[in-house]
Amino acid sequence: PQAMVTAGINFIVLNAITAISVSALLKRLNASEKRYRLIAKNVADVIWTMDMDFRFTYISPSILQQRGYTVNEAMNQSLEEVLLPNSFEKSLNLITGKLNLIERGDPEGWAPVVFEVEQYCKDGSIIWTSTNARILPGTDKKPESILGVTVDITIRKKSEEKLRKSEEKFRTAFTTSPNSITISSIEDGTFIDVNDGFIRLMGYSRKQVIGESSISLNIWNNSKDRDRLVSGLKKNGLVENLEAEFKSKDGQIINGLMSAQI
Repeated sequence: PQAMVTAGINFIVLNAITAISVSALLKRLNASEKRYRLIAKNVADVIWTMDMDFRFTYISPSILQQRGYTVNEAMNQSLEEVLLPNSFEKSLNLITGKLNLIERGDPEGWAPVVFEVEQYCKDGSIIWTSTNARILPGTDKKPESILGVTVDITIRKKSEEKLRKSEEKFRTAFTTSPNSITISSIEDGTFIDVNDGFIRLMGYSRKQVIGESSISLNIWNNSKDRDRLVSGLKKNGLVENLEAEFKSKDGQIINGLMSAQI
C-alpha cells in the first residue's frame, strides 16, 4: 500500500509537471503566433502561402497596398490571374525545378529561391516584384506548401530601365561620333575604351590600344601637355580645349584641342 501511495503521488506530480510544461509550451506557441500575425499584418511586403496545387492559403493584408486587392479578392485568384504570362511560366519552371531536386534527395530543393516577376494590379497597372519563396515539408517530409514574401520593386526596375537607356544613348554617341573619344585612367592614362574616331585618327587598332597607356604608346608628343591635362582634371575635374600635339602610330604629328572630364 505504501508503495502504491508513493507511485500514485509520483504519477500525480508527473502529470502536474507535464500539464505545466504543455501549458507553458502552448503559451509560447500562442505568443509566437501572435507575433507572427502582428508582423504579417503590418509589414509593407506581402507574406503568402499556397498549397502544392498553387491555391493561396494565406495572404497578408498588405496585398491591398501592393496590388489594390482585398485579402478575400486575392485569395480567390489563381496564380495565372496574378502573374503575367512570362512570369507565370517562369514561376512554374522554378517550382518544378525545386520539386525535381527534392525528389532526387538534393537538399537544394528545400532552399529558398529569389526571382523577379510582373504582377497585375486591380486598377489595371502592372508592377515588378521580387519574391523570396521556398517549399515547406509536411509531417511526412514531403512537399506540403510554399511560403513566400513579395516585395514591390517597380521603382527600382524603372530606374534600371532609365539607366539602361541612358547607357545605350552614351554608347551610341561614343561609338558613332566622328571625333576621337577615349575612356582612360587619370594616373597612367591606361585606355579602357576608345571609339572608331580615335582609331581612324591615330592609326591603332582597338586591340593594340585597350589595356595600354598613352605613355607606353607615346601618343603625347610633349609630355608636359599630359601633365597640364592631369593637373587640370585633379584641380577642377574638367579641362576644356587643351591645345596639344599628338603622335599617331606612323609618327605623324597631329595638332588638336582636347577636352576631358572626370
